[in-house]
Amino acid sequence: RSGDSSVISELHQTRSLAFLAEEQSAYVGALKNLGSYYLIFEDLDSADHFLRVGLAEPLEDTACPARASMLMYYGLAAQRSGLLERAYLRYQRALVIAELAQDSLRMASVLLNLANVDFYLDRYEKAIELLQEAMEYRGHQLGWSLIALNNLGANYLYTGDTAAAESSFQEVIERSRSVPDSMALSQALIDLGGVHSMSGRFESALPMLEEALEIAERLSQGRRLAEARNALATHFKQEGKYELALAQYQEVIQSTRESE
Repeated sequence: RSGDSSVISELHQTRSLAFLAEEQSAYVGALKNLGSYYLIFEDLDSADHFLRVGLAEPLEDTACPARASMLMYYGLAAQRSGLLERAYLRYQRALVIAELAQDSLRMASVLLNLANVDFYLDRYEKAIELLQEAMEYRGHQLGWSLIALNNLGANYLYTGDTAAAESSFQEVIERSRSVPDSMALSQALIDLGGVHSMSGRFESALPMLEEALEIAERLSQGRRLAEARNALATHFKQEGKYELALAQYQEVIQSTRESE
């Protein structure tokens, strides 16, 4: 955490120097960077404060990419605080500015965030529309497209379109094979394995869930490891193998206690 404090101190110094020198763009940029940095470490109050201050500053260019980014981060701060409708409005404002700037990459990112809020608000059809639009702008970028495709699959699943969901998850698996120990691959294996398990296709589900667990173990990513174990436990429970399911649940409980 000492490294984090050092970076924050430098950002605050940059902000102060830019303010004193009346360098407006540098000052706003420093506020944006402070907001985004506090977001990373879940200091939502600080993130909200610096982004709000930055957005209050006048800029000559109304279609400034920095303003669109700040609004997107500002929306993310609200979303992580559980203020979903407020987050949605902020993302919509960011989208308007990104469109004015003809910034397709930023538009795609904002559309992805809007779709995330729609998903949490059970607006799955709307989320699918937004994700499909986002893919048109940024689908060529591997890492980003894997996230969007996985989200598409989740939304299709909730609309009852299992075939479309499986197709999306399968595409993520195929495209992410080129990335060693990919988080996206682990998530897609969990999701597709879960679909197979729920429909009684236990033989095809098990290898996917086991591979997802192996990847999560190599990554030492606690949250993903818990998700993989929970998925495997659910699979065994649905198959009627209750002792194996219980063993996986106990592993999740044990690892959670050790991390506290």
